Amino acid sequence: MLHEMYDALLCQSDRSSPKAAMVDAGKTAVKDAMKSCMEAAADTAAKHLCKGTSGKEAMANAMGYDVSDIGAADVEKFVISAAKNALGELMETCMGIASTDAARKECRSSTAKSEIASALGKDLSEVSNEEASIFMRKAAKTQQQVKLKSCYSAATTDTEKAACKTTAKAAFAESLGKVAGDISSAVIEEQMIEAAAAEV
Repeated sequence: MLHEMYDALLCQSDRSSPKAAMVDAGKTAVKDAMKSCMEAAADTAAKHLCKGTSGKEAMANAMGYDVSDIGAADVEKFVISAAKNALGELMETCMGIASTDAARKECRSSTAKSEIASALGKDLSEVSNEEASIFMRKAAKTQQQVKLKSCYSAATTDTEKAACKTTAKAAFAESLGKVAGDISSAVIEEQMIEAAAAEV
């Protein structure tokens, strides 16, 4: 099964390697295919078929596999990972233009739920507040790790490296539909330790 290879590559810090790049291409293809399929789906039943049809075909094509080689577990992992990335990007965009508490609340409620439903092949009514909250936290951790790694890679002085914490805090907060001041330093430190551990 491909999911064993995927698990290993998902944890690989060097995203420039050919296999990691192939996995990333697969995730992007799945994300785009799910979006198109969900927009065209006429009802809930059609939405539920998106993963096993469009998502599966996109994954196979992007990674150079036959559709028959792709199992349900493989598709599920790619769909979930792609959904986290898509949600993180959406929240960054939404929060970037949200200037009021009401607008930020909209980002973390209906906007986030709609993205999660679309990315996972579900009807909006099937995404509970609890599921949305869990998914947003996972997306926030992913976004924070990406921003932190990028920031540290570019930092050349201790001052610049120290500023990376602020960057990471903002990314984490945005993905949760909040402002940086809403997130305690203790929470950020905890997430940074997890991010560092993931790079080992």
